[in-house]
Amino acid sequence: MTFDQANRYFQSLVQNIPWKNDEVVVFGKHIVTKRKTAWYGYSSYEYIYSNTVKQALPWTRVLVNLK
Repeated sequence: MTFDQANRYFQSLVQNIPWKNDEVVVFGKHIVTKRKTAWYGYSSYEYIYSNTVKQALPWTRVLVNLK
């Protein structure tokens, strides 16, 4: 992959993925993470992360290409 291709993928991911801060409970304390995440997978898939269920978003064309 060339630098230009990688840059186009990066720009697409930054602009088109609904990044958001996770909210978790750790030792009874509600925490909003500083790192933004986006959960993707097969449409009916659920992630359990820090006792919170996250519904996976369906793969985008760009993510499938990278995957």
